[in-house]
Amino acid sequence: MATTDVEELIKKWSEGLPLIRDLTLNDETQKCLDIATKILESGCSVDAIKQVAFKEPSKTPAVLLSAIGSAESKLKLKACGPHHMTCVFAMYGEQNRI
Repeated sequence: MATTDVEELIKKWSEGLPLIRDLTLNDETQKCLDIATKILESGCSVDAIKQVAFKEPSKTPAVLLSAIGSAESKLKLKACGPHHMTCVFAMYGEQNRI
């Protein structure tokens, strides 16, 4: 896919998104996942999308940048096959194990 086509997709996916991201808003999290799905369905390589979107990251909405990372992560997880993943979350105020 040509760079201009990727630029058009990024412009389309960016419409209505703020430049900054509020991690406490569930709507923004859902938008991130929805855009990540669109990225994977677009047929464009994630590297081509990253090349355009990260050219000027301060002008690209943070939700879109997160979506690109989510799409890339999904591809990488598919590539590594079945596995078990453990995630440890720190408790509020905890700093000993961080």
